[in-house]
Amino acid sequence: MRAFCILATLALLAASGTPARAAEHVDTIATRPGVTVKAIVRNEGAVATAPIAILFAGGDGILSLDSWDGKKNPTSNFLVRTRKHFARGGLWTVVPDVPSDMQTDGLVSWRTNKEHSADIGAIVRHVRKYSSGPVFLVGTSRGTVSAAAGTANLPPGTIAGVVLTASVTRYNKSGTKHRVHDAPIKNITVPVLFAHHKDDVCYVTVYTDLEKLAREFTRAPKVEIKGYTGGGKYRGSECGALSAHGFRGIEIQVVGDIVTWIKAVAANAKRQLRPPARRSGPKAWTGRGSRRPDRRRSGRKASAVPCDAGCRPRAAC
Repeated sequence: MRAFCILATLALLAASGTPARAAEHVDTIATRPGVTVKAIVRNEGAVATAPIAILFAGGDGILSLDSWDGKKNPTSNFLVRTRKHFARGGLWTVVPDVPSDMQTDGLVSWRTNKEHSADIGAIVRHVRKYSSGPVFLVGTSRGTVSAAAGTANLPPGTIAGVVLTASVTRYNKSGTKHRVHDAPIKNITVPVLFAHHKDDVCYVTVYTDLEKLAREFTRAPKVEIKGYTGGGKYRGSECGALSAHGFRGIEIQVVGDIVTWIKAVAANAKRQLRPPARRSGPKAWTGRGSRRPDRRRSGRKASAVPCDAGCRPRAAC
């Protein structure tokens, strides 16, 4: 009987077009010739016009989704472990692994590469089958380089906004890994949000560097910086996912703010795309059922706008 009720409920959901909750699966996406990218796709009731958030993990970016059993989190990265909160906020949530030709070394020195941006473009096209809503790139730590580069390199109109959390503002000690500055950020023409823990002491993600970095987004219509405090029970290194660098203890707050920002940007973009309301002009005289408008003694036609509208000097009425 219980099994019958569950099946009946699923049938009703399918018939109504309502997506089942907590649906998470892995898609394999063809990107470049002979190359694929696996990505977690999660939906918890998002509609087919909801915004899409593509989340980029930090470090080398390797999630090893080939061997992931679908349980728990493939890594402890901030965005990977909080993907459910993005989905519960009403967004289609996508978490890509590294491409199939980068499984050994990952994205360490490849995040600003145009081939990487091409892969991101292929992911965007793929997830369009789930939603027609605007696409946002969200990165954390070294994933911020991917998010910034993808937004900058893809054709205008592809990405609606970019969110950079725990942004990489300085080079590593050997200078071999990119910063956000190394992406062509002057090409970014969409809103930008920085989210950063003020107590993040990772030496390549310095909170006080953000104001200077934000000024380099010269073509972005809006750049915001949100600084956070609080959290705790840190574990691991200062640049690790379970420290202030990974917003340990305040994850729900940070993700909630990001989701709110994404929805606001999406709503604003929708308003701008809406065609302006047509203003109806004066009705043409048909010769029936009404007097023909009088002409002024000067020979000029009477104004179609009432004199009490305040848009003409009274003497002109």
